[in-house]
Amino acid sequence: MKPELTIILLLKERQSYTSRFIEYYLKNNLGYNLFISDGSKRKLEPKILNKIKKNSKITYRKFREDKNYKIYHKKILLSLQMVKTKFVCFACNDDFLIYPTLYKCMRILKKDKKLNGAGGTIYNFSLKRDLKSNFYLSDVKPLYLRNNFNQSSKITRVKYFLKNFKSTMHYIMNRKNLIKCYKESSKHFHFNIELKDHFIDLNNIIIGGIKIINSPILFHEAIPNSESSKRPNLIINNLGKKNFIEDVIKLSKLISNKIKMDNLELFKEYYSNSLHPIMKNIEFKRELGSKEILNMINKKINRRLFFKKNNFKNKVVINKKVKTIVNDINNFLIKNKHEI
Repeated sequence: MKPELTIILLLKERQSYTSRFIEYYLKNNLGYNLFISDGSKRKLEPKILNKIKKNSKITYRKFREDKNYKIYHKKILLSLQMVKTKFVCFACNDDFLIYPTLYKCMRILKKDKKLNGAGGTIYNFSLKRDLKSNFYLSDVKPLYLRNNFNQSSKITRVKYFLKNFKSTMHYIMNRKNLIKCYKESSKHFHFNIELKDHFIDLNNIIIGGIKIINSPILFHEAIPNSESSKRPNLIINNLGKKNFIEDVIKLSKLISNKIKMDNLELFKEYYSNSLHPIMKNIEFKRELGSKEILNMINKKINRRLFFKKNNFKNKVVINKKVKTIVNDINNFLIKNKHEI
């Protein structure tokens, strides 16, 4: 039976992490394809390439270097067009995908043809060393818990999504629908990757529901200076551009037209749930310079993105299922002795 899911590994440098990701894939994979989309400066080292060549389910493609987000966005679209399976799931090389959850999600998608995607809960972690110099997972915290986006109507899904804004990047999604989203997104917002991503997320929700199950689908390592850690500064830079508000208005118009929702209402919802939380409560006791203002906004964004996201209404307990997965990953790390 041909695989119906391809994991698209979006690469940029950090080859030791890539080696770790591939080895964990080889240990756990349930027969899904792996497409390695490499936007690094240099190709993978021969040791890793030899591992790839030995497995028929792994495809490696070296693209031009991701020097900016426009090139990165185009790389994703090209990768989606090269892959042939019905469903895809994106990953980064500092992630641990939880393959049993991928299997559960695929069963759901096969059963309910109306769904556009399916996923699970997502956790952050950091790595530490023990006295024997073994790495192990530490500070495991929930990043995205269960929020189902499979309401019956488009407008209801979008309204709920705007109040519970989460990236759809790491869920299993219908590939052909994703291609449509990325093609449309490439026409708008130029180098503003944040608005491009939000536009894609909202379009994913419009096309069809996304079922989220109460099982971990991904553990993401919080690494300083990673691509995701650069997003706060990107938001700050975009806030200062003269066409930023015009682009936000454009996004709301495009989405509201698709779902027949009042444009002003959608703009207010998007602004209040994505921009306003970042900027509110910033008080200026005197006239500040531009650098001081940027530093102040940066601190606010970091607090919002990396701490308040985890303040869920219900108390979060790391349950037995999560502990079992953590132990499994720890055993893998000890056995493979990766140097990160």
